[in-house]
Amino acid sequence: MPSAKYKNHHFHIQGMLPALLLFASVGIAEPSPAQVLRGQSWAASTASVDEGSIPKYEFVGTDAFVRSSLPTGHVLLRYNVVPTNELEMPATPGIECWQLGVDFLDNGSGARVQVNLYAQSVGGVESKKLIGTFDSNLFPPSTSFQKSFPGCNARTLPNFCFVSSCGGFVYYIDAYLTKSASGGTPGLRAIWVAIVGEQ
Repeated sequence: MPSAKYKNHHFHIQGMLPALLLFASVGIAEPSPAQVLRGQSWAASTASVDEGSIPKYEFVGTDAFVRSSLPTGHVLLRYNVVPTNELEMPATPGIECWQLGVDFLDNGSGARVQVNLYAQSVGGVESKKLIGTFDSNLFPPSTSFQKSFPGCNARTLPNFCFVSSCGGFVYYIDAYLTKSASGGTPGLRAIWVAIVGEQ
């Protein structure tokens, strides 16, 4: 899938566990083939770490890793997605779509980064739904961070719905870093959502 760089926007995110979050814009240029029309992005220098992952994670600047001293390990980072005006704007069918982007590091078979975006009904009618996914194993390994952002020909996200008139959902993200061999280096720098144009 193609990657893209982005214009300056801000996306607010709140951790599921107490944590200090630092928000930063991600630079954007004209992407190809996905044309970014509007959207928001964030990068967190710290995140809400699952309790079971506390002994196994480390942050280096704005980047999250499995602790380098561990031969293997698994880290789960959690975020709540909060409503903003940008997220409440629906995509126009046949013209544009919502997509999930990730800035990640996967240096080979001993590393893996997975990001899942969930929607949970607040009315109890529907259970938790997985609406967006990312898996670094679908990309060539690299010793540098990569930005992934697909176009509308890939699986797209549904419109966000935070109010009861359209069903009412809360949204959250689980990001998994898996180091399955001593030489593996999975890393996460940023996650974002944006509307892109059909090509």
